[in-house]
Amino acid sequence: MPIDETTVQELCVVARCRWKIENEPLNTLKNQGYNLEHNYVHGQMYLPTNFMLLTFFSFLVNQIAQHLDQDFQAAKKAAKTLKALWEKVRALVYFVPITSIGAVYRFIGKAEQLKVPRLNRIIVNYP
Repeated sequence: MPIDETTVQELCVVARCRWKIENEPLNTLKNQGYNLEHNYVHGQMYLPTNFMLLTFFSFLVNQIAQHLDQDFQAAKKAAKTLKALWEKVRALVYFVPITSIGAVYRFIGKAEQLKVPRLNRIIVNYP
């Protein structure tokens, strides 16, 4: 495509669109809870590459969920950001036995609090 006064504006628009397509997913992978780091390209043999591929795969699955899963969409809305959502998911998976990720999304989407006893009321007998 020849560059002249009539095509330069269209070329700028196309270039900006391409830049956005390339950089938004990378920004999401680096800064919104996926923790994709530069050091994934360094290290022992294939391990960093496998970590990177697993991160890309989880990103793909979550992109599909964002568009199809209503429970996910409600949880994302309740959490306000993807990073906050992943922090809530991690906390629940770590502290609470769960039956499915859908149950986690439904719980977060309802914005309920868990009813657990306070730690200062629990008496622990140490040997």
